[in-house]
Amino acid sequence: MRLLMISWEYPPYVVGGMGKHVAEMIPALSGREADGEPLQIDVLTTNLGGGTAIEELDDYTTIHRVETLPLDPMDPYNSVVEGNRPLIDYARKLAEKHAYDLIHIHDWLVGEA
Repeated sequence: MRLLMISWEYPPYVVGGMGKHVAEMIPALSGREADGEPLQIDVLTTNLGGGTAIEELDDYTTIHRVETLPLDPMDPYNSVVEGNRPLIDYARKLAEKHAYDLIHIHDWLVGEA
């Protein structure tokens, strides 16, 4: 089974509880049996906190950090829409390589992606 998890935050970029939640969820899920196979996870996130573009956490989990602009506090809605475009493009490329059984998002910030 393969999972695409999309989150605006993932370490080293952690602003609030979402980044911490995702960071703790990944090791709990990675490699667990699902349909008789280990769960493979691709995490798609922003590179707002730095970190390597592609990071192999373990044999089952890969983090993909995409360059996007930070949220504009004066125009959060439009900056979120613009920030989702690179995530959408990258997710499409990943979907061409992998057939995902489940796509999971964590909040409205990545809802469009």
